[in-house]
Amino acid sequence: MKDGKAGSKESRASSAEAPPLAMNRDSVAFISQSGTLGNYLMLLAEAKGYSFSGFVSSGNQAMLEVTDYLKYFGADEETRAIILYIEGILDAHRFARVAKGVAQKKPIMVYKAGRFEVGVRAALSHTASLAGNDKIFDALCKQAGIIRCYDPLQWPTAI
Repeated sequence: MKDGKAGSKESRASSAEAPPLAMNRDSVAFISQSGTLGNYLMLLAEAKGYSFSGFVSSGNQAMLEVTDYLKYFGADEETRAIILYIEGILDAHRFARVAKGVAQKKPIMVYKAGRFEVGVRAALSHTASLAGNDKIFDALCKQAGIIRCYDPLQWPTAI
């Protein structure tokens, strides 16, 4: 964050745990439900020469949901692609509707925790998210036009 202005045009980073990264005006936004994993992946990507137009850690989604941030970056003309790390979705119908609209304009890549039982338990203990049925989420991604990523280390090379 620059001068404490989370989400400003200067930084557009929003996380209590955000590292002091320079938010260059690159065109990929990153929305993560985990601040720690999100920060780690951002540092990894930065080490490989990537930077982001914005980063948001939605945490347990007490006030705003991943869908709200997806809608914001979907409407942002400077964002050309969106990366999501999701542990759970509060309103699947709303998420699908927003994602489908955004995916018609720009690519969305998602890594979702909870493909296996151990991941479901981890998501529940981390953000109290119910990870849900992975086959249903996979179908939602296909219907909405979201690119599903099965390894969080895969997306830096795919963007």
